[in-house]
Amino acid sequence: MGLVKVHSLTSKRELNGCTGTLGAWNQNTNRYQVFVAGSEYFIKVENLYSVDPGWVQEVLNSPMKGRLSDMTRMFAAPGFYPCPLKDLQVLPKNRGGRGTTRQLLQSWWGDKVFQCIREKMEQQRMRKGMSNWDMELAIQQGNLFLAGVRSCGGREEQLHPRDSYAGEFFMVWPTIVYAMSGSHLWWSYCQGLAMQGASAWPACFDALEIYGPYMMIEEPVVDIPSTVVIEEVGEALENEEWEILD
Repeated sequence: MGLVKVHSLTSKRELNGCTGTLGAWNQNTNRYQVFVAGSEYFIKVENLYSVDPGWVQEVLNSPMKGRLSDMTRMFAAPGFYPCPLKDLQVLPKNRGGRGTTRQLLQSWWGDKVFQCIREKMEQQRMRKGMSNWDMELAIQQGNLFLAGVRSCGGREEQLHPRDSYAGEFFMVWPTIVYAMSGSHLWWSYCQGLAMQGASAWPACFDALEIYGPYMMIEEPVVDIPSTVVIEEVGEALENEEWEILD
């Protein structure tokens, strides 16, 4: 079954921008069966947009290959127009690379990825350890920053970044950063650590692309696609708890 983005609903508006799994066409309602965050809905074709299968393949070939369902559910990934993965496999501008923007990062990772990271910080800030104590202080003082960190999923690249592209698993990950007490380093709390409930990792400035203060950045503005493309239809599933949406 394919993935679809929901948009322009007048009822259940909280589903707009969410990613769901496409089910079967239902003749009785003239709508598609769509599964979003564990619930079932019947939605008009004009309120659905097909997720690029190329993005799905990129995720399956990336360090996030086991997290595709988590990305769609928690981050509302991808955006309507995800950038190619190669656009995130670059050096930060402060290292002489092309760099990235927050909008570019969220187009691949999902509009809600930073929101999800921030929500996970509410649990993390209560735990012991220097990174968590610094997190608590940064939250109290409003000194959190949205950023991208160039990583392959390990610590070393964030502490000692290389001067060149280093392989297919290296890419820019979304992270919230804050100052490390008594050091020139930053604490980096990326989406992977947030999903694991782990503590932030140290990162040097050269590994980061800082987009701006957390509270000063608005949610991305999404242009609704003018063309609807549905590529796959799956088998109908039996479930009496469903809603017909407009």
